[in-house]
Amino acid sequence: KTPKGIQNLAEQIVESMDHFTRDIIGPGGEKYTPLVGTIFIYIFLMNLIGIVPGFHSPTANVTITFALGVCVFFYVQYEGIRSQGLLAHLKHFTGPPLEGPLALIKILLTPIEIISEIIKPFTLAIRLFGNIFGEDVIVVVLAGLGGVLISNAFGWLPFQIPVLFLMLLTDGVQAMVFAILTCIYISLVTGHEGEEHVEESEAVAAHAPSAAH
Repeated sequence: KTPKGIQNLAEQIVESMDHFTRDIIGPGGEKYTPLVGTIFIYIFLMNLIGIVPGFHSPTANVTITFALGVCVFFYVQYEGIRSQGLLAHLKHFTGPPLEGPLALIKILLTPIEIISEIIKPFTLAIRLFGNIFGEDVIVVVLAGLGGVLISNAFGWLPFQIPVLFLMLLTDGVQAMVFAILTCIYISLVTGHEGEEHVEESEAVAAHAPSAAH
């Protein structure tokens, strides 16, 4: 039976998110669609609330965005340990494999890698918070300006209306950026899984002609 209406729309969204996660994370990345899709839809809908007159976007509150960043951080660590094992995941923080005298650089790289990993939830939170909070401030300022510039001919001037249409685009972009970064962080700790899938696919393709004969 061909899906119609809401079911068709829902399947299109899920299929699009599958392609989205697979393209960024790699083969097998579609298993993260529930997480990435939930993050994208949640952030996008929370961003849109700011368009409603008298409301502020929940994502314009740094506690909300920080909570999202922390959730992504701990999930990434969990996936890294689950896919590689604890020791291999910890080795990830020592930087790329180096030999000889260059191995001493790991002494400097390790704390840098650890710090860069720890600040990821903060960067995720501040990036989303700053952009959405800035949007809300602009709307409030323009709405106030329209209330001040009152004339007998025009009355209240809704200067914020053009910005509201722009917010529809930027709200989607900010949700997409958060989702993309989530996929990238997952890919960094599970990249070897994608490589294994690629190697398996290449092996199957290599044996396919001989099997046909």
